[in-house]
Amino acid sequence: MINYLHQEQNWQSQLSDLITDPLELLNLLELSTDQLLSGAILASEKFKLRVPRAFVGKMNAKDPLDPLLLQV
Repeated sequence: MINYLHQEQNWQSQLSDLITDPLELLNLLELSTDQLLSGAILASEKFKLRVPRAFVGKMNAKDPLDPLLLQV
């Protein structure tokens, strides 16, 4: 798991630290941008991407079928 939180943060600060760019999310999770980026960009045009880094930190890197990632 990627661990972005080294200390407890309150929920307001976690929500203010968002990932909004699909490319950044894929890079952080070490996922193939060649296969996934076009679909992620199309989806983000209809639904704005807003993923707290704390949530991304609970995802498994290199796993495109991670259950938490699939919720995004």
